[in-house]
Amino acid sequence: MDPGLATSPRSIAASFFILLYISKPKTFNDVFNALMESKRNRGVSESTIKENERYFNFINPKIRNKLITRVSEDELRKWLIEEYLPRKPKKEALKKVIQMIKAVYSFAIRKKLCINNPAQDIMLEDYVKFCELRTKANEDKAFSEEEIEKLRNYCL
Repeated sequence: MDPGLATSPRSIAASFFILLYISKPKTFNDVFNALMESKRNRGVSESTIKENERYFNFINPKIRNKLITRVSEDELRKWLIEEYLPRKPKKEALKKVIQMIKAVYSFAIRKKLCINNPAQDIMLEDYVKFCELRTKANEDKAFSEEEIEKLRNYCL
């Protein structure tokens, strides 16, 4: 008898579970959801989870619904250039989107759902020139320089 063969009802059930749920190919969306669940289990705040979900929703549904192993670096770059960057995101938003994509792939690699990270060579510096880089004019700021100075003096 083969020692690796599942014979007890418990080992057969475990093998069936692995076959159905662990071995099943995962979409980018599936892996993102698993990552968010892992973060919840580690005690990450719900506001952080919601922020990640907000950035994740910027990604084209065609990419989100594609198998994680089938998304290419070229596809991610094309989405960034053709769909995301024309929105003129702030530098911080672009940074978070890129970090989130990389985190999904890092999680997938740790869970052995894929073997490479197509986002590893996508660098913020390559795209920051397309971001909204304007700073607010003085009249748009919450406090004037004089009010800031008064607050500083009050706190001392």
